[in-house]
Amino acid sequence: MLPSLYNASERQSFISSMTLSIPPDQHLKIVDFATVNIREPKTLKFLIKNNSGLSTTFDLKFEKYEPSRYHDEVAAEKKAKETKANQYTKEPTKVQFSKSTKFNSFKNKSKEKLPPLLTDAHENQNKFSTKEGETFTATKKLETSQKFYLGNNQGIAFVCEPRKGQLAGYGEQLITVTMYNDICGRFEDILVSCVKGLKPYKIPVRCKVKGSPLNIVPNQLGINYKSDPLILSLGTVPIKGSLSRKIKLFNSGPKPISLFWKIFNYASLANRNDDIFKVTFVPTSMASISEDEKPDIFDLKFQALEPQESISAFEIQPKSAIISGKSEFSFLVTFYSEEETLHQAIALAHPAIEGAGEDAKLGEIGFLLQARTLKPFLHVDKVQRADGAYYLSFDAYAIGGPTGHKEISLTNITTSPLSFSLTIESGPFIITGFKNSAALSLQDYEGGSVADAVENLKLKKSSSNMPLVDKHVLSPEDNLLLNIKLIKPNSNDIEIWPEVARSSIKGRLAIKFSNNEQQFISLEARLYRPKIVLASSQCDEFKNLTEQDFGVVNTQYTKKLTIFMLNVSPVDAKWEIKYMQFPKKITTKLKTMTKKEKEDASITDDPDVFIFSITEGCIFGPTVPLKVTPTGPALPLATNPDDKIPVAIHILFKPKLALLYKSMFRVWVKGGPDIDFVLKGLGSFEEHHDA
Repeated sequence: MLPSLYNASERQSFISSMTLSIPPDQHLKIVDFATVNIREPKTLKFLIKNNSGLSTTFDLKFEKYEPSRYHDEVAAEKKAKETKANQYTKEPTKVQFSKSTKFNSFKNKSKEKLPPLLTDAHENQNKFSTKEGETFTATKKLETSQKFYLGNNQGIAFVCEPRKGQLAGYGEQLITVTMYNDICGRFEDILVSCVKGLKPYKIPVRCKVKGSPLNIVPNQLGINYKSDPLILSLGTVPIKGSLSRKIKLFNSGPKPISLFWKIFNYASLANRNDDIFKVTFVPTSMASISEDEKPDIFDLKFQALEPQESISAFEIQPKSAIISGKSEFSFLVTFYSEEETLHQAIALAHPAIEGAGEDAKLGEIGFLLQARTLKPFLHVDKVQRADGAYYLSFDAYAIGGPTGHKEISLTNITTSPLSFSLTIESGPFIITGFKNSAALSLQDYEGGSVADAVENLKLKKSSSNMPLVDKHVLSPEDNLLLNIKLIKPNSNDIEIWPEVARSSIKGRLAIKFSNNEQQFISLEARLYRPKIVLASSQCDEFKNLTEQDFGVVNTQYTKKLTIFMLNVSPVDAKWEIKYMQFPKKITTKLKTMTKKEKEDASITDDPDVFIFSITEGCIFGPTVPLKVTPTGPALPLATNPDDKIPVAIHILFKPKLALLYKSMFRVWVKGGPDIDFVLKGLGSFEEHHDA
């Protein structure tokens, strides 16, 4: 008699594990995935074996965490739609063009030039052959499957492959069970095996997922992902400046997550005085109980104690938020400090799944926040003087001289962009132009304070007359080339330009940074007037009203005296010797007069007895000093072609009568101080006073 198809004793199947530790004759009691990390799929395998000679079918389902759809169902639906569409759609007749036409030849050529497109189909046709390539392909396929199966919005899905099929007599079928997850916690389910001819067989399924669905979005600006803890660097900023960065968190799970932030000053954490850990003594399972029923072996459990939130230069906004499932949320980290140092703080996020129990408790997310503050400073391309200040000096000559244009370069040598404005606080100076190293070109400017100054001073209008912009911004290593012009004072105004060889006018360029810090550069206008010095064989330099004595000379002869005129200033001196009437004092009593006063009272002031070889000219300065002359009161020898030689003036004394001659002369210098000197000589009729 043939066995009944529904006789369970004759038609028997059982499920057995592939694990070697389980004997093959035992049924599979439980599918345990143990502990897995979140977003990491895990796979187990087992066998369905038909111990009878009759073929049958099987169908595997999960009671709770079944995927909403399967790949084969989607493929079948797509194929059915395509078949139905093909039944009612008539393919259009294609128009055939002659291959000899210009249109087709151009079309074919353009098609040949198109580069091939690399799509997912390319990876299927040309599979990777290396081990790394195969791993990449498997990982990509696994990620695609996880995104598809977790569309059930339960955070976990169990998938059997194959989940249904035909089982031949005495045949076996290897079943692969994969768990996909994007949420943490403990999960239990029932795998129901429905074999035709047998009662449904239920197998418990359990797993524990650890980790957190809340993760930090990768490739964010300022975050060092390789450090532990993660370092969020806000950068460098001048003191009293502000910085900000965004932190993006992504909730990969289906359930909303609430969190709140706490910030702890790093310096205060290092100086904690309270307890850092809570230590608990827990009896071990191996502890023996003594006579007084007290355990003698304990385990020490350390629980970190979170300190109180401390004041920090960092803030996070919003302080608390709820992040919906499968969504991203941005937090703004801001920084402000008036202290010049490296600022550090710990930012700790406390997340929790809305409505979840203790098994789904999420770990904290922490950042080490860093920001450095510095005192803003621009490097000046000038040598710092002994007083610690930087100077930009201009030379102005009473006659001629340089144009008064100077350039100064300001370079940002810090690691932070600097924003600042420029102002000339005092002095006859104006800013005529600038050029940022980051700018492409200069533009003409008309209007504003610079254009007014150009019009008033009748300066040449050009691209160098640039605007005084409100703000300049220099990135690190960039520089600003600044053009400054000296407005030359009127040399006839002795209040501004004193009648001395050299004077100066001070000014100051103020650099005001965006945080109200200031840096100053001293501006100095060095005002030069021509200065002539007279020298002779007796002295290197005449003092005012110095007398040059010819001695006693016979009226029939002459005597020569040579003086040298030197220009000790860089200004070219135009000079002229003029006669000045010798000053006479009011007559006093003879007994009270000095020897010089008696002499001056008896002189004859006649300039004709003094004959000059030259009385006017121009001396280019500065001249070679007379003291380098190798032999007495002779002209110095030029050491190089650029040396400027002093002017030698020969003076002849030819007395008319046997009288004491004394006359005063003035060297008038255009634009510079004058020099007065006195010439004297005594005429004689005696022959032994021959020259």
